[in-house]
Amino acid sequence: MALLLGFAMIVSVDNICKTTKEIKLQKGTLSVKGTAERILKSDIGVWHGRCTVRSPVLAGAYGKLTQDMEKVLAYVGRQGVEAGEMHVFSISTRIENKLGEKGVRLNEIENYVLEQAIEVKSTNVLLVARLAGESTSLIKEDVEFVSLSPSFFVSNVEDVKLELLGTATKNARMRAYQLAKNSGG
Repeated sequence: MALLLGFAMIVSVDNICKTTKEIKLQKGTLSVKGTAERILKSDIGVWHGRCTVRSPVLAGAYGKLTQDMEKVLAYVGRQGVEAGEMHVFSISTRIENKLGEKGVRLNEIENYVLEQAIEVKSTNVLLVARLAGESTSLIKEDVEFVSLSPSFFVSNVEDVKLELLGTATKNARMRAYQLAKNSGG
């Protein structure tokens, strides 16, 4: 029993010595983080809008949508958007059924709903922002139009990341040098 107790004490003392050594080593290290900042300016803007038409007659809905999209494209063109900067998506169609007396949908068609979206992608980010804010003026021309929020991107973000990492690394090295110098190291 005494032998077992003595062995346990030796192992415990050994573990305490190792822990003390590790603490001393940890106290001797220093972690330094560098910082870097840069103001980025978006160089690509993307905006989406959507035109919607409802009619009890499918051909009538298609005719109205065609007229409305002509107005949308004319408006976008007047704003200075080039043909290569815009994309018109295909028409989506869905059916709205009539509601019964108790609010239950019946198997009778009330309206055909046709929607067509447009996307503008341009390096003129101010134009994209203006389109997003002012395109709902198409409502004055009897066009049911929804303008979505624009998105803005930085096309060379990977290059910027590398530059910022390099600057942050230099900043960390400078901070570490200054700390070591001030501590007498």
